[in-house]
Amino acid sequence: QYLVGQGYWSYLEGAQETAPDIINPNYPTWQQGASRVIYCLAKCVQDHMLSYIRDVKAPKEAWKNLKKVFAASITARKFNSGSGWICP
Repeated sequence: QYLVGQGYWSYLEGAQETAPDIINPNYPTWQQGASRVIYCLAKCVQDHMLSYIRDVKAPKEAWKNLKKVFAASITARKFNSGSGWICP
């Protein structure tokens, strides 16, 4: 909710997913926003998950990595439960 409320969701899925050229006058603004998004993602995950977002070039890449990890985790929980859907 924070990223949506602060107008940062577009860094994950939207118009600001990719960085402008470094010579573009908007680059510093994009970089500042991108850094905030990655910081927010890092604060929201457990320490062992930080390796999935540590060396990314853009927030979109971090988001994609986390989605893969969490999707795999959910799938594994479904199979381990033996009963299909489970609630956390």
